[in-house]
Amino acid sequence: MPSARTSSDALADLRALLVLLVDDLRQAVDQGDHEVKRALHWLKFEQPQVWAARIRTLERRHQDAVQDLRRKAAALTPTGERPSTVLERRAAEKAKRLLEEARARQAATQRWARTLEREALLYRGQTMGAREAPRGALPDAVRRLDTLLDHLADYRRVQAEL
Repeated sequence: MPSARTSSDALADLRALLVLLVDDLRQAVDQGDHEVKRALHWLKFEQPQVWAARIRTLERRHQDAVQDLRRKAAALTPTGERPSTVLERRAAEKAKRLLEEARARQAATQRWARTLEREALLYRGQTMGAREAPRGALPDAVRRLDTLLDHLADYRRVQAEL
């Protein structure tokens, strides 16, 4: 049969581990929440601004390329012939392709933001137990162990007096 000293030492060790667990769990949950919020902010607010600026730049490039194409197509060479517009046409097509790609990425960013928002809500629901444990069940267990250790200490004092 274990002695009161061995039991109280083991319980004191368990209490110390629970206190560490409470702190580590609180930090881990807080860090996970922070990372999810940071990712959501990046995807919902920062990335749309990046794509909007990129699209504005590409729209200007496309407009400039189209104007260059029209200008060259309307011009005549010194011999009175129409100049080749192959390079300008390619530049306009490339600018248009890049603009369409940026718009598609902007739309994808919006879709992913909505998806990540839904997933973040699911994450918060699924981690609710871990979020509540450092506030409820684990501190309660530490308090109960404190009470138990106090009772064991009282018992040892009474035993020593006998």
